[in-house]
Amino acid sequence: MKREPTGRNVRGAWGVVVLAVVFGCMCAPGCGTGRSVAGAAGDVAPADFSVSLSVYKVGEGRLPGWYVVGPEGQLRAVVGERRANTPLPPIVRQLDPADRERLWGIVRDGGLLGRESPEGLVSGAEDSTGAGATATIAVSGAGRRVTLVAAGEVGSLVALEGAMRELAWLSEGR
Repeated sequence: MKREPTGRNVRGAWGVVVLAVVFGCMCAPGCGTGRSVAGAAGDVAPADFSVSLSVYKVGEGRLPGWYVVGPEGQLRAVVGERRANTPLPPIVRQLDPADRERLWGIVRDGGLLGRESPEGLVSGAEDSTGAGATATIAVSGAGRRVTLVAAGEVGSLVALEGAMRELAWLSEGR
């Protein structure tokens, strides 16, 4: 004996199909987020983007400092010498997506997360404050993590420091 579909069975089947389509549409954008680190100028910051910049020696009118942005977009900053036992800087503000994009653009365009170290930077441990070190940067994003040490003024680090100081509402020399 053949069963005829009832209105209730048809509605239930269509409900499952609709839920599957909606769920599939919600998941599909997440599957394609594997971005290239070298990506195009319009790329958005990856969800795992974070950066820690410790500045030890600076030029005239600038002070040492430590700036940290985590994946959640909280900017932490403190001015002064960083030591081995220095606690994590306090949160100074929550960055909006445009601010994170700005920092990501500086990191990306400066090659700070690339496969090769930009000129003036060498791969090193996060706590490397050797005799000639002027700054240390640890960057994570797009599934990569890189720690670099600068032994002089490096344009991309100066730009990143300036942007982070500005976002932390710190003026030059303060």
